[in-house]
Amino acid sequence: MMKRLDMPELNADLAELVRQAMATNRVVNVPVVAEQLRRKHEHLNIALEDLEELVLQSASQLPYPIEFDTNGDDAKL
Repeated sequence: MMKRLDMPELNADLAELVRQAMATNRVVNVPVVAEQLRRKHEHLNIALEDLEELVLQSASQLPYPIEFDTNGDDAKL
């Protein structure tokens, strides 16, 4: 399990991307949001799996539906 990253910019972007996913799709697609976060913070060189865990933790704190669909329409970034 990945420890919580103390990176305010990454955490702010994480919260915003999860919020946007819910507002747009009414569901948080964990792999898609993690990939968006990875691309935005590529310079940090954080593994996609670790970002997926962060997205899952963030979305789980609120009553948001979660999916793991890498082949869905919103997977095309």
